Amino acid sequence: MFSSVFAQSPDDAYRIETFSVDDLPTVQIETSGGSIKTIGHAENNVRVEMYVRRSNRYYSPSDTDLEDFEIDISQSGNTVTASAERENSGIGGWFNNNRNFSISFVVYTPSESIVNGGTSGGSVSAENITHTLHLRTSGGSVKADRVSGEVSLRTSGGSISLTDSDGTIDARTSGGSINLDRTYGNINVRTSGGGIRVTDSGGNLSARTSGGSIRADLGEVTGDLDLRTSGGSIRIHVPGNTGYDLNLRGNRVNVDLVNFTGSSERNSIEGSMNGGGYKITARTSGGSVNVDFI
Repeated sequence: MFSSVFAQSPDDAYRIETFSVDDLPTVQIETSGGSIKTIGHAENNVRVEMYVRRSNRYYSPSDTDLEDFEIDISQSGNTVTASAERENSGIGGWFNNNRNFSISFVVYTPSESIVNGGTSGGSVSAENITHTLHLRTSGGSVKADRVSGEVSLRTSGGSISLTDSDGTIDARTSGGSINLDRTYGNINVRTSGGGIRVTDSGGNLSARTSGGSIRADLGEVTGDLDLRTSGGSIRIHVPGNTGYDLNLRGNRVNVDLVNFTGSSERNSIEGSMNGGGYKITARTSGGSVNVDFI
């Protein structure tokens, strides 16, 4: 469970709306100045909690009328929308106090929902969403816990973290690290500004970074691994009693080979171990490749 980065209690909410929905609802969440959190539940409704904050204070309708924002919390068919868009008032300038407000959403929705969430000014997170999840932010981190199905995560200004998740996962950041823990499926992760850490995960994994190292600690291998970096080293821990097809290249490659057939040089190894099997590809132009069999 994530600790909330905004309100801890619905008592702080500026507005709360609840909508009855059918199976497989769609939830659209957008805000230009705050955070988004989506939580899957077992009820047939979508509950939208909207929070208005400036500095460390939460505001209610009696405190401010949000005249600089266009707020839409509504339902159309089986789609629920929660959006807060700052209008370009053009008047008031420096003296317009509403310019410093941030509007965040906490949305409770059926676990089997189609969720699309985006913000330009804060973090985004989701938990227990089991159908479709698309989250994006240009100014914060992305966290997902116990999500599955089709998962797409994007940020240009922060890190990405996934735990206890599975499915078809695509995660990309240009400004931070990526961490996967107990995450399975067809996984594609990319970063140009940080390292990648994978722990106790499985399936087909493709991980690339141009600005950091990659480390994969896997208790078992259940798919192909393709790890590449141009800005650091790669370290892999995998079981030694499994068959692998190895394709390793770096400034130096360090592997204790057993039952190996193929070519082995100081900076490259290509061949099969234990009769071959899952592919392990690891390439770096900025460091070493280390594979430890456990």
